[in-house]
Amino acid sequence: MRTIVLIALIALCACRTYRDYPRFPPAAPIVEPASHDSDPHNAPANPAVLADRPPTGSAVAETRTASPREVNIVVQELNAQLQDAFFDYDRSALTVNALAALRHDAALLLPILAEFPALTLIVEGHCDERGSAEYNLGLGDDRARRAADALQNLGVLASRIEILSYGKERPQCGVSAEPCWQRNRRVHLLLRTRSGS
Repeated sequence: MRTIVLIALIALCACRTYRDYPRFPPAAPIVEPASHDSDPHNAPANPAVLADRPPTGSAVAETRTASPREVNIVVQELNAQLQDAFFDYDRSALTVNALAALRHDAALLLPILAEFPALTLIVEGHCDERGSAEYNLGLGDDRARRAADALQNLGVLASRIEILSYGKERPQCGVSAEPCWQRNRRVHLLLRTRSGS
């Protein structure tokens, strides 16, 4: 009888001990990966392998966008887009058309000047052939200063502007007639690096 009671107690303890263990979900079945030797396009992405591959498609476009722009190319392209501001005969006051040209130019210049701190804006004053060289140098200077003031009002910093007057020494048209003289009465803008290149 004592033996039966002892066996019953051992069985009871064993059942209780098993019941007290925490229960875990069954482990996921192990699946052998398929062989990709025959079809490399189905191979799983390996970060170490992908890091060594050259960028393609949109990745190439992003790389080109992120690379710094060549300043000489930017200057050349922008200078070709800048418009001259033209003046009436023997006047330095800005006309409506001259102000419109300067607004156009300021819109192009502001982001480029912010991006490239080494650039300077040259504001050149020009005149037609009539009058003395000294008089036209002064008139060209007045025109350039009026244009520079307008550009500063449009957001271009004075420290980025350099004023030059060529008077009548650098005409862009050499015919002695009003249509040609009108083209020579102008302010011309030129972007360049501070070193002068």
